[in-house]
Amino acid sequence: GYDYIGNASLKAEKSLQAEANLSYSGTIFRFSVTGYYHRLYDYILGTVKGEYPAFTIGSMGVKEYTNINSAFITGADASAGFTLKQGLQSVNTLGYAYGRLSGGSPVPLLSPLRGINSLGYGIKGWHIQAEGDWALAKNSVNTEIGETATAGYFLLNLRTGYKFVIHNHVLAIKFSVENVLDTKYREYADWGNVYRPGRNYVVYISYAFDKTLGCCVSKAKP
Repeated sequence: GYDYIGNASLKAEKSLQAEANLSYSGTIFRFSVTGYYHRLYDYILGTVKGEYPAFTIGSMGVKEYTNINSAFITGADASAGFTLKQGLQSVNTLGYAYGRLSGGSPVPLLSPLRGINSLGYGIKGWHIQAEGDWALAKNSVNTEIGETATAGYFLLNLRTGYKFVIHNHVLAIKFSVENVLDTKYREYADWGNVYRPGRNYVVYISYAFDKTLGCCVSKAKP
């Protein structure tokens, strides 16, 4: 929502990063947990320059790229799921990030606690799946650069598909109804208070030359 101007005297960002991961993968159950911490120096951020008028119609103002002394970002991502021989499959993810600038203000554009939970079943070429996509409210925002709070939300998505095996080739047809409940929402990275699409329908057709390729499982991502 802002016009940006550059800064020829910017210093390059530098960072120290630490990450730890614990994972397990078996024939039925699997999980993974990753934690991380990033310490950034000369962090680059667009800050509002009130002394300049907006350059374009509808702009909220002007920002200039500036070095912030330091910042840190920490968080974790987790996933877990299972697959049964009967065709039942579940994929679940969870993610969260937290960060502060050297002055104490929040690092912008960091995700609140968010998760995706799906349960699917496949049999004789058919696959059906129900998916819940949710996030908690994000109230820790950097108002100095124009970031606004977002409310929590829950989305329900339904997907189905069928694959035809034709001489070692696979023709897959998939149909999805996304945001079944027609929830009015926007995500933490959506600027300008513009809402995401309501209920929508998707038809997808693909053709693969290898019948070992899957067709219909949607892998959830945080």
